[in-house]
Amino acid sequence: MPTPFGLLKAQSIAQLTALVPFVEGLSADDWRTPSACDGWEVGEVVAHLASGAGMWAALIPAMVRGEGDAGADWSLPNPSRHDQVRADSVERRKEVGDAALARELTENAAKLIAALTPLADDDADKSSPGAWGGQGNVKTTVGTIVGEVTFHRWDMESRVRPDAHLSPEVFPAIMGYVAGWRGFGFQKRSLPAPIHYRWRLSDPPSTWDVLVKGDSFQHLRNPERDPDVVFETDTEAYILAGVGRMDLVGAVESGRVKASGPSEAVAAYQGFFASM
Repeated sequence: MPTPFGLLKAQSIAQLTALVPFVEGLSADDWRTPSACDGWEVGEVVAHLASGAGMWAALIPAMVRGEGDAGADWSLPNPSRHDQVRADSVERRKEVGDAALARELTENAAKLIAALTPLADDDADKSSPGAWGGQGNVKTTVGTIVGEVTFHRWDMESRVRPDAHLSPEVFPAIMGYVAGWRGFGFQKRSLPAPIHYRWRLSDPPSTWDVLVKGDSFQHLRNPERDPDVVFETDTEAYILAGVGRMDLVGAVESGRVKASGPSEAVAAYQGFFASM
């Protein structure tokens, strides 16, 4: 079921609103702490989010107006650009410093919230011919904002606040993002036979099925066969595993995730879906 545009808009504003005081409260040591995004310090994640907020604040009104070149040079998340995006963030941090980055994030988040606030349901399908390389519209952009802000805040907060958790209020808004992320982060591997994974969640009860074929995968809505592997856990763990933010093998060993099925197939799951 498609995620309602109003929910995406509300949660994008809520997550941005929560992000600002978190960043403003970071200590000097926190800024230097390695984040959960492999190879990125917390300060570099802040630089990435500050830049993204400024970009989205300019892009959304342009898409609503239908301006032809809006966002022509921007693209949806792409593993091939990961190193360049990190390099840009490192350079930006060196150029302006941490205190200026915090101010930049606060200012750009405010601009982005101002761009999001007046959006109505009939704006969701509006776009510019060049936006996101022709792949997206206003709804795609707002959904990306929810996911990017939610997960990159978690990348930082989980390393400086050991008791950090995702906000349950955001779960309905990012389930679709998790499904899309699998496509961006999927890693092809040779398999002798397809593996059918089922996630059985407890809060609220639901099931999510993924069939991995080695060189591709698909989400199964009404599977006709029994799964090869069943993971039983909470929604937060499913989301974090879905975007490569959780050591699934470690979670199984600790008991947070209960897994049944061949051990090789259980262990293979996290190798298919990479973090970015």
